[in-house]
Amino acid sequence: MSIKSLTPEIIWCICRYVCFPEEGYGYEYKGLAPFSTISRSWQAVVEEATFAHLSFTQHGLADARRIITPARQHLVSSIKFHIQLNSYDESARLQIETQEEQEQNSSIFTKAVQDAFHLIKS
Repeated sequence: MSIKSLTPEIIWCICRYVCFPEEGYGYEYKGLAPFSTISRSWQAVVEEATFAHLSFTQHGLADARRIITPARQHLVSSIKFHIQLNSYDESARLQIETQEEQEQNSSIFTKAVQDAFHLIKS
């Protein structure tokens, strides 16, 4: 029996053991991607885990669009999308936003949501 002929269940047990030495690690599958290069069967198992729960910001939409191919879309169960607005210095946090700042934040938010829906739609 070769490593390429293992069942998906065994492959997943190996991946979990190597990447998650402690229980309760969560959905962060860091270090799992290199295992997808072993064979097509390993790739299927790894992608099922890594694409199930995605997390990115509006700055990562281009990468998400590139890696979430039509063949991988069915693997996605949830997307955590964090929109990053312009930051304020400490003194500005104590003051009410100006109309210009509100409009700028609104514009950033609106564009990010629209871009995210375009990603989901395609």
